[in-house]
Amino acid sequence: MHNIFLCGAVPLILAAMKNHPDHKGVQNNACFAMANLSHNNCIVGKAIVDGNAISLCLEAMRKHPYDKEVQDEACFLMRNLTFLSEENTKLILQEGGIPLIMSAIDRFFDNMHEDVHGLIINLSLNAECYEILLQFNIIETLVNLMRKNENNATILDLDCGALRNMAIHTLDNQKLISLGATKLVIEAMAKFPDQKELQEGSLCYLGNLSYHSG
Repeated sequence: MHNIFLCGAVPLILAAMKNHPDHKGVQNNACFAMANLSHNNCIVGKAIVDGNAISLCLEAMRKHPYDKEVQDEACFLMRNLTFLSEENTKLILQEGGIPLIMSAIDRFFDNMHEDVHGLIINLSLNAECYEILLQFNIIETLVNLMRKNENNATILDLDCGALRNMAIHTLDNQKLISLGATKLVIEAMAKFPDQKELQEGSLCYLGNLSYHSG
């Protein structure tokens, strides 16, 4: 599909979100559509962000806190947008998105979509964002998620990626060790030796942790 066509669809999607804020299906599918349209596409991603999609996405999360599909697809959209640009991470932070995301994780902890894990990877790369995530006990949350998903290589890969980014910032690096994150990373490496991305993220975590811990 051409960018011109995709960008032409964006205003209609955004208008649907604005016109039907109480309709879960509209909010869910609008986020889903924009997430897919913006996947690895900076031009479409910019059109989406310029149309105030992040604010609309977060408002959908506020209005429909107990609808898992709305929460999942909103996080899917934000995952793709934060992958495209750190400026989008800053927008989520400025719009008060971190408490909403962490509330969604708490609420749907037992059945959390992998896109939420992926969003945490992107958010934790930003130092200011990570500082806020720490206030919501992100390390404890990730440790618990890794324990719950100890046999799921895909989820462990994502969570090792988040820990890799967290270890860059030096904030509470000792906590990563004391709460068991490092032990879980090593266990994941031993359990899934053939998973290249998991191995890469885990090795990078260990390197970052060693380098930034002094």
